[in-house]
Order: sequence, then structure tokens, then C-alpha cells
Amino acid sequence: MIRMVKATSCLFIVLFVLAVGFSAAVTQPSTMRRGVMDLNSASTMYGTVYFSDDFEDGLGKWGLECTWDTTTSTSRSSSHSLTDSPEGNYLSSSDCSATLAHPIDLSGAVDPVLVFWHKGAIIDGDLGLVQVSTDGGTTWTQLAAYGNTAYGVVWNQSTWSLEQVDLQSYKSSSVKVRFRLASNGDSYEADGWYIDDVRIEEKDAVRLEYPFVDDFEAGLGDWIVSGWDWGLTDSTSRSVTHSLTDSPTGGYLPNSDCSATLAHPIDLSGAVDPVLVFWHKGAIIDGDLGLVEVSTDGGTTWTQ
Repeated sequence: MIRMVKATSCLFIVLFVLAVGFSAAVTQPSTMRRGVMDLNSASTMYGTVYFSDDFEDGLGKWGLECTWDTTTSTSRSSSHSLTDSPEGNYLSSSDCSATLAHPIDLSGAVDPVLVFWHKGAIIDGDLGLVQVSTDGGTTWTQLAAYGNTAYGVVWNQSTWSLEQVDLQSYKSSSVKVRFRLASNGDSYEADGWYIDDVRIEEKDAVRLEYPFVDDFEAGLGDWIVSGWDWGLTDSTSRSVTHSLTDSPTGGYLPNSDCSATLAHPIDLSGAVDPVLVFWHKGAIIDGDLGLVEVSTDGGTTWTQ
């Protein structure tokens, strides 16, 4: 499946995403079709790194509360990730965080972002929160929330997805970030939140060439994928021998939300009438979606 977002500016990143719900009936023909998208209304990824952690060398960069720890049960890269509940479901009435052990100086940063990969399951009424502090941890501001306070709405994501959060408004000399899992007092809990490959860095200054062309015969060097879902296949292709697919080894997973994203932005500021063109085919069950999205702020926000 494919997801994509559209915005308005001179720089854009294209995203193909698979977003899965539940249910059962097939759409999409067995033949390749040509897709064309108008990019007139659309027109970065990463540079200097201020902080990074793939959780392979322990937790010396973090202050942990409650049961937050590393796990080897799942990871986006290598063998470890960070989770709120490594032994099973998180606890009822818990409010625990994994917080940067020391502040980061972003006072000289230009356009900093927080980037991380995550997946997990959080019951309705509970939340996974991303928060930032500019005074060393005394006060906190919410940047993002995963989960839902509405009854019966569960955040359940089986695949790793890339998140980018803008830190432009938080360029102080004493910045901390934390991941916080807050659960209510009912008797319903879930597996919790998994986080990997955390970075705080400048948006990318590298630009892909325009016009951009990829027939997927030379690998995935121009794309960002999790390594666990989207990949190349030689089982079918429109040209030569390879194509890109969300599930090269079979059917896609239930509750997945995974993307193939351009590795670097493209500068369309001088383009006259740009379009996105691609060939596609596949089978997507009802309730699930293949989305094409575009971002004009380097991947922080997306438009379908």
C-alpha cells in the first residue's frame, strides 16, 4: 500500500505508505497501471547530528522511570530497541518516562528536528507522549501523542514507522526530550511502545536531482525504508527485473503503517509544471489503504 502527502513550498519529499486496518475484499488489477500526480502545489532530510542512539550500547544516555528498558524482542536496526514494558503489557495507572540524561545545546542550531522509529500497541484512554524541555527538565511541552482518549480506539501498529518532529521553536542551550507512557486506571493494558534509532539533528541539506528517475534496478539508495517491510522484488516488474513493494515476502501484516520515503528532498522551486509519474499494481483489502503523500517541510508534515 502507499501513502503520500502534499504541501506548498519549493522542496518536497514523496512518501509511499501502507496503512492497514481490518477486513476483507480485494481492489486493484493484476496489471501495472500508470499514475500521474500534479506537483504544482508542492514544490529536507538530515544534516548535523546533535544526538543519536540506536540502543546497542546500553542506556547511559537516558534517565529511566518504572520499567523502561531495552529489549531484544524487536528492533528496527541491529538487535535492541527501547520500550516502556519489556516483560509484557504496561501497568495500569502508570506514568513513566525515558528522558535524555543530559541536556543538548541547540542554541546555535538552524533547523533542528527529532527523528525516531517506533511501533507498538496502546489501549484507548492511554497515551504515548513525546515531550521537550528547554530548561533542563523543569517544565515540559508536548510535541506528539500516540494513542487515543476516545473509547474503543486503539493505537496498534505492527510495523516500524519513521517520525520527524520539528524543534525549531525549542532552540535553547538546555534541551531535553522524553518519551512518556501514561495509562489510566482501568483494567485494560497493551504491549506498549517500542522506540529505536533516535536522533536530534539538522534537516538534510542534500538534494536529489530533478528530474528524479528510479527504476529500482540499482537498489534503494534513494529511499528510506525500515528494512522490515518495503523492499525490492523480482517477482514482478514493469521494466527490467525489479519493482518496489510493501511486502516482498508475501502478504502485508495486519495493523501495519509503513512507508517508502525519498531519502532526500528535491528542489522544485524552478520547475514550471511538475508531476509525479509511476506505474503500479497490487491487491489491497477493504479497510486498508495505499497512500501517496508529499511533504514540503522536509518530512515533518504530510499531505495526501
